[in-house]
Amino acid sequence: MMAWGLFVARADLLLGWQRSGSAILLSVATSTGTNYQFQISTNLLQWHPLSLVVQGNNRVATQHVNSAGSSPAWFRVAANSVSASVAPEDGSLTAALVGQTLLDYTFISSTRFQWQTVQGNWDYSKNGNFTGRLVFTYDEDNNDPGIYREEVLLSFISTTFGSYAYSEFYSNLQNASSISTGVFELESF
Repeated sequence: MMAWGLFVARADLLLGWQRSGSAILLSVATSTGTNYQFQISTNLLQWHPLSLVVQGNNRVATQHVNSAGSSPAWFRVAANSVSASVAPEDGSLTAALVGQTLLDYTFISSTRFQWQTVQGNWDYSKNGNFTGRLVFTYDEDNNDPGIYREEVLLSFISTTFGSYAYSEFYSNLQNASSISTGVFELESF
């Protein structure tokens, strides 16, 4: 059975929890004007997102956590004021990605990428203080996003780290079975 622990990063954030069988339910009271993210650590040094960024709305935000193993784990909630923007601007992230590989996409130039043996066009746009969107289209579809595109929604905790949600679109309709989430980390820029 997994050992659980709570870590208090800020005195004004109260992370609640309750046991639900072999899992737990984390909760935090949110405030408008603040964004929140539940996080997990196995060593109290490196923290990883358990959820996408949640916008505060003066209600309780929750996160269900299943026991995945026997390693000890600690949980916390990170909070940032909405006025503090950490999502990189369009031009700075575009320039920083050239030459990098992120989520198996190799960024060849400020507009071109390669995934495995196929290439296409890519674009990044910041769409909030903590969020941005990468859009990928492929040469085989004439780079027409109306035929096929892949979107990666980025939720930034810092300018180089956060969580993502990936999905595919066919004829502008999202393929629900393609949705996946995870953590990303960019090289410093």
